[in-house]
Amino acid sequence: MPDPIFLDRECAKAFRPEANRAVAALTKLRARAYARRPESLDSVCMDLSRASPDDMIAVATRLLARERDGSRRWFGFGGEIQALNARAIILLGRVRRKSTFTATAAAGMNQD
Repeated sequence: MPDPIFLDRECAKAFRPEANRAVAALTKLRARAYARRPESLDSVCMDLSRASPDDMIAVATRLLARERDGSRRWFGFGGEIQALNARAIILLGRVRRKSTFTATAAAGMNQD
């Protein structure tokens, strides 16, 4: 009979790519929701909807680090939602920072 621990490792190894795809899809979905309704960012951290992209990234990075450092529960339902929200805010901040940079560069090119 096969070793059950080995089977668990193989099962986890098989599920890892699908789990990564699911997390990426959920992160993008949540980031789009935050982009549509920026005031919902205030439920994560007060006045986050009015923060600059760099501040959004810094706050979300801090929230994600806090979730990583927190206690882990073997049965799930620990910090998954908070971690997804933090990842979505980081993604949104990066997109906003990039769009601000692109808009600034385009405005500089139009002044010539």
